[in-house]
Amino acid sequence: MDTQAKRALRLIAALELLAAEEQSAAGQGGKALASIQQRAAPLIEDLAKLATYPSVAVFRPRVEALVARRENTARAMANRVEALRTRLIALAESRAQMKRVAPAYGTPRRTNARFAQSV
Repeated sequence: MDTQAKRALRLIAALELLAAEEQSAAGQGGKALASIQQRAAPLIEDLAKLATYPSVAVFRPRVEALVARRENTARAMANRVEALRTRLIALAESRAQMKRVAPAYGTPRRTNARFAQSV
């Protein structure tokens, strides 16, 4: 195996590990996911440069599987973002409705401690 093929194999192995981390971090989102994607970016660039070598072409199925895995993770994250966006819109609508209705009920009055029920 020549030098380019060995380097490509190491890059693919590292990217497969990062893809697994990315998949598990997808539930957490935020900084963990961004960190993994930042670490993967230079590896992807290096692998793309090596793709022109014929000895690296044998790894194409592994790269395609890796790409598919990352696309599935990205799709799952997009679905999660859309669900959160929908929930935020619903909460904003509820808050606006509360602001419209609250003045009709006035402000709550204090109750005398003697009349409060103890549970």
